[in-house]
Amino acid sequence: MKQHMIKTIILILLMVTSGIALSLWALQALRGRGEYTLSVASDRTVVVNRTDNNSHSGPFNLNANVEPGRYTLGSEDDSKGIYTITFCDTTRRPGHFTLSIGNSTLDIMEARIFFDQKEWTWQK
Repeated sequence: MKQHMIKTIILILLMVTSGIALSLWALQALRGRGEYTLSVASDRTVVVNRTDNNSHSGPFNLNANVEPGRYTLGSEDDSKGIYTITFCDTTRRPGHFTLSIGNSTLDIMEARIFFDQKEWTWQK
């Protein structure tokens, strides 16, 4: 009787653990993966990269003096002040960001990018 009860408890724990693991996997699949990075060059151009599918767009010529480097949208890089985010939705990653850098605007979406109101596509 005692062994049967122990086996039942172990079986229930395995089922609960499996259910939690499956739920986490489904949540990650629904939420998406990846993020956007900005690669700013010393010649005041920026390339936007997607880490989920290794695509990019740009280079775009900026109307601002920006510190060269690589910046990840939605991270601690946001506090460095090279851009201002006016809209952000990461419900489904990599998300949708609208930001300004100097006098330039970038509207970054999964399907396309608008740089200063001109549409650009992602390239592999």
